[in-house]
Amino acid sequence: MKIRAGIFTVLTVLTMICIYILSSQTLYESNNFSNRLTNAIINFLEPDLHGENAKKAGNEADDGQKTDNSSDSVKASASNEEKLPEEILNRAESTFGEEVVDKLIIPKKRWFGIHPLRFSSMVRKAAHFILFLLLGFFFCAALTAFLSKHNAITFLVSLAFCAVYSASDELHQLFVEGRGATFDDVLIDVAGALLGILIATLIYFLRARAKKRKERLI
Repeated sequence: MKIRAGIFTVLTVLTMICIYILSSQTLYESNNFSNRLTNAIINFLEPDLHGENAKKAGNEADDGQKTDNSSDSVKASASNEEKLPEEILNRAESTFGEEVVDKLIIPKKRWFGIHPLRFSSMVRKAAHFILFLLLGFFFCAALTAFLSKHNAITFLVSLAFCAVYSASDELHQLFVEGRGATFDDVLIDVAGALLGILIATLIYFLRARAKKRKERLI
């Protein structure tokens, strides 16, 4: 139990450090990092529609070497891009700055029901959620291992710890160039932590039930 508690404690601290480092990035650094992550996801979802592959496909289309279906697909993508609301683009530029926006790949279509120009924002929110899901899981697992039990107090202490750390993280961003604090991010963080704690709780009770069954058989 002590070894398990030590491992989860280390993982908790590493996750907290990761969150702190990301929050310490300036607005420009943060947006470039999220753009690189977003671009990697989009290139995975749309491997032949961006970068060198897209240019090659365009040249082949000009030479008449592409199939009719592929041409229709390219035309449809272009049509979708033309229909993107201009006010959303202006809002993105005012938030990220033209230099950063120009580096951001825009999806050719909606993925998971997300508007193409909102895809990057959703990636950032998902990153918040996942990081605090990990924090909630690791902290709850570490506390449970230290106490050798899990109950309502363990659950609430874990959730309170993650909520306080999220709030302190948002306050920290007030002192970082170009960054700010939002209550929405705290809610997303707490929701992620809650899911992580619930997963840790479920695993604990499943392990406890399996242990009891094993003892009965013996």
